[in-house]
Amino acid sequence: MNADWDVIRYLPDLKRGEPRNIGVALIVEGIARVRFFAEQEPGKVDGRSVRTRVNDLQNYKEWIAYFRRKAASGHWEDVKRSRLRRPDYPYYIDRGGVIFDVSPENIDVELDALYQEVVADPNREGRTSSVAEDHPDSFAEQVDRILQSVPAHFNKNVTVPGVFAGGPRGGNSIQDNIRFRFGYQNGRMHLMDNVSSPPYAYSFFARAEAAYRVDTTLSFLAFYRRDKFGRNEGEIDIIERYANTVDVEDEEAAIDLVAEIVGVERTRQMEPIPHLFRDREIEPEPTLAIEPSEAERELGDGDDIEPY
Repeated sequence: MNADWDVIRYLPDLKRGEPRNIGVALIVEGIARVRFFAEQEPGKVDGRSVRTRVNDLQNYKEWIAYFRRKAASGHWEDVKRSRLRRPDYPYYIDRGGVIFDVSPENIDVELDALYQEVVADPNREGRTSSVAEDHPDSFAEQVDRILQSVPAHFNKNVTVPGVFAGGPRGGNSIQDNIRFRFGYQNGRMHLMDNVSSPPYAYSFFARAEAAYRVDTTLSFLAFYRRDKFGRNEGEIDIIERYANTVDVEDEEAAIDLVAEIVGVERTRQMEPIPHLFRDREIEPEPTLAIEPSEAERELGDGDDIEPY
């Protein structure tokens, strides 16, 4: 029989992204077997080892217990749905791939091998093997080519004020400056960034939501490649709660779409302009009362509420 597998990730900073692999799940006939970083046995975590990847030991234990409940009850898909509903959760799962011809007596062996490859190996940090990855600079270079073909002066590394909410269970809101890769002012500010893979969809969402709390006139645009998302269509939906999305795979169509969004007319015969980017910072302004966003008003998974 074949088995799907997922990688369990921890995102310590929504602003920066940079997820860390902290566990794996092997799903056989609808039941998930899970293994977690620094967990010596179910419910017992090595507090010294876990500090290298997780900031809050007690919170990590609570999330492990939540994942194990969902795995044992046959409701593993609930974990995926909760992440799409609440993109600001720090723990989530990402699809890994398929292991073929797994025999019932070898399930634990396959799970251990998967853990060693994806979690225990530090060189695999933040990655899965489900989609082949290009050179890390190629995606950014592709976006740069697109913007250089749009007749507009884009500011690079634009910083705007934003407010991060205290999380699903409450807490103090945090005001901070938020950086986007590009910005363009044309009656309103258009903020743009690259979303190179599904985990970064959550970082983009968090930063866009925080900036929108301060200035509701902002426009957001996210560059991505659909082939990098595979089955993760839900992450694209998350981005589109605040932003227009531009698939860079078809560069001509992407150029036309960016020009339309920012309100400029493209001349197809024009040559790319190499000097359009310049750094710019927008000074933060004082923030008054903060109303919760629509996403923040949503409830949890009934009786089995996720930790935070």
